[in-house]
Amino acid sequence: MIALDDSTTIGALGSYLEEREPSTVITHSLALMGAVSAMAHIDMVGLGGQYYAETDSFLGSIVVEQAQRLMADAVFVSTTAIKNQALLHPDAEAARTKRSLLQMGRRKILVMDSSKFESAGIYHVMDLAEIDDVVIDDQLDQRLMSELQGLGPRIHIVST
Repeated sequence: MIALDDSTTIGALGSYLEEREPSTVITHSLALMGAVSAMAHIDMVGLGGQYYAETDSFLGSIVVEQAQRLMADAVFVSTTAIKNQALLHPDAEAARTKRSLLQMGRRKILVMDSSKFESAGIYHVMDLAEIDDVVIDDQLDQRLMSELQGLGPRIHIVST
């Protein structure tokens, strides 16, 4: 059982779900709900609430409450910013929703590109030290890579 956030980065994983066949996918992304609903062998739990067209997803307190009642083996999220060893987001509702998804997961997986480091974001999602795995491109500055490695997550580098 996996949970996927509403980011475009995680949305790209949708095309790989059928071959990986997780038993269940939990998401608040309307696009992913549509994709998973067409996969006969995968159950889906859609988290609903206030719909936001700019992210094509459901965000906010209702989604957070639903997520708090669920568990997932792994949660995949992306972020818009990493600064001061924390995942940040410029939108409060999106930050709360991502945090609730991450908290439901036994394994927390961050998928991002190196351009997100040292970017601006004001709402705290989660400290990097709480993340189990980071999937990142090979363009991250060595100083930042050393800092990331020192926080303890397993690092998976994707060649670009």
